Amino acid sequence: MKPITRETLFMNVMELDFPSKIELEHWIATFQERIWTDDVMSELSRAGLIRTTVS
Repeated sequence: MKPITRETLFMNVMELDFPSKIELEHWIATFQERIWTDDVMSELSRAGLIRTTVS
């Protein structure tokens, strides 16, 4: 995997539809621990991550 550098500029957008509010809330509650692990967030912060937003 290529290391992230300050020269990399990106925005990641995901749009998901859920069949129920319960499934949406479950996905939001478990997303951080499954995808945005502490290691990933540290690397992105070092590369210049400014913020993450879930709405």
